[in-house]
Amino acid sequence: KSSPHGPVRAVGFGPVQPGQGKEDELIIAAYEDGVIELLSLVEDREGQLKSLEVVSTLTDHTGVLTSLDVSLDGRWLLSAARDGSIKVWSLGNHLLIHNYVCAHEDTVVGVAFRPMVTEAMDSSEDEAALFGPPAPPEFASVGLDGRVVLWRTGEVTSPPRILLNPFVDPAFQARPLRLAW
Repeated sequence: KSSPHGPVRAVGFGPVQPGQGKEDELIIAAYEDGVIELLSLVEDREGQLKSLEVVSTLTDHTGVLTSLDVSLDGRWLLSAARDGSIKVWSLGNHLLIHNYVCAHEDTVVGVAFRPMVTEAMDSSEDEAALFGPPAPPEFASVGLDGRVVLWRTGEVTSPPRILLNPFVDPAFQARPLRLAW
């Protein structure tokens, strides 16, 4: 798919809604200009890819995107950018939930949700209607500043926890470039 947003810098898969088919699976594309597109796979009767249709466009980033991750329960999207910012999006309503403007002192090169089963995955729709959507899970980020940081999105007043800082711990000479749980 060609796009007016420039080259794709990161890609991921979004959730298939319960009880629906593969046609409702999303491809999430992060572009050089900071735009994220949620794209629906459209297949023909034989299951061959016919086209990609834009379902939603997320436009809050201002710079080159570098990384994406989708939470295990399919409710949340993480995006990271060259300007050091990280954003948490709701995949249910495509709104920005958290905005970490100075998450790192340099480019954020990787983000990953912590793969844990949450109560939200087991909760009923009635509970969500009463109490609102659950908080996104913890996630980690890695930047060209060499830091690996753990974020707790449900605790907005608590600071992030730095798991690795090569400027403080001289045992680490290399800078991490990717992150996975």
